[in-house]
Amino acid sequence: MRCIFCGNDSSSSKSVEHIVPASFGNSVSILPKGIVCDKCNNYFARKIESPFLNSEVVLQLRQELEINNRDGKVVNRFADLPTKNIMQISQDLHLVMSQEDKTEEEVEQAVFKYQKYLKRTDELLIKPDYNLSRLLAKMAVEAFVYKCLDDMNVIDYIIEDEAFKKIRQYVRYGGNYIWEYNARRIYARNEAYHGDVTTHINYEFDFLFTSQGKAYFIIVMYGIEYVINIIDNTISDYTEWLKNNHYISPLYISPEQRKKEFEGYMNFFAK
Repeated sequence: MRCIFCGNDSSSSKSVEHIVPASFGNSVSILPKGIVCDKCNNYFARKIESPFLNSEVVLQLRQELEINNRDGKVVNRFADLPTKNIMQISQDLHLVMSQEDKTEEEVEQAVFKYQKYLKRTDELLIKPDYNLSRLLAKMAVEAFVYKCLDDMNVIDYIIEDEAFKKIRQYVRYGGNYIWEYNARRIYARNEAYHGDVTTHINYEFDFLFTSQGKAYFIIVMYGIEYVINIIDNTISDYTEWLKNNHYISPLYISPEQRKKEFEGYMNFFAK
């Protein structure tokens, strides 16, 4: 077996690979041992995941949502976050929990402070960021393999095909630029499953292959949709796709449309 990033033998590797970092709420989307070698795994943890997870805004988010790290502990660094006993479970609905009676004015003030905090942190989570860009690129390559694990030939395809060369190099070595991506909030941080406020959506991901010959990795983490082109460092065609599709997330298009887009993608390269 060979590592999908460096191409070296990884048969003796002992570490599984979390596509989304474990300390960001992922205990499910995991690649088996050897898909990513131990050397690359350790490098990504130190140089890509850690700078993202330990940035101030992400630490605040992890504390707000009480996300456990690998050791089962939660962040408890910020004493003044206006997030205690309040959560946004939809764009227009906030849940305020208290054992004390609160006046309407007190509730409105708590929601106002929380909304102000959300706006500030969202601006930081959405603006272009080098470390997040490399993390998205890493997740994109790994998610592609994860989706195709039934066919282990995908490993050779990732390593040898020119289409993945640029993004693999960016993950491994970085650069003096940010691999472009698109970011926008599409639902609340604590978006509830079917109205059940005790559960929320950590993350979800998929791919979009368009009739314009573009291949995009789409992941939504705590309500923010991030989209990265897995072939080229450009996202302009995706913004055009959004306009033409009424700004719906590609995660939620119909199977029929997804199939049609993919057929167009294949026909684009058959010309």
